[in-house]
Amino acid sequence: MSNPANTSFNLWKGDTLRFTLSLKNSGSAYNIPEGTVFAAAIKEKDTSTLYSMTASVTSASTGTVLVTLPATVSSTLSARKNWIYDVQMTDSASIVTTLLYGNIFVTDEVTS
Repeated sequence: MSNPANTSFNLWKGDTLRFTLSLKNSGSAYNIPEGTVFAAAIKEKDTSTLYSMTASVTSASTGTVLVTLPATVSSTLSARKNWIYDVQMTDSASIVTTLLYGNIFVTDEVTS
């Protein structure tokens, strides 16, 4: 694995954010070893309150992980704030690797 990728998202408050990670190692699909755990969270920059996102393996053999921020959580996020997130992987030897990070820009919803 190399340095974490940086990707930003636009999110409408109250919507579900879902994205898929396709992990690669030297250009080939990364076979996720058994016992590997993924975690993802979002927070407002310069604060300590974290909101969990789910990160679940959808295919270990192809290195595919689905990350989701549920609508029930996004509906609590303030629009026009500086939200940041990351996705981390912890292997069976407790080695933590940040895979992805970036900003999430939240826009107020009209329909609720």
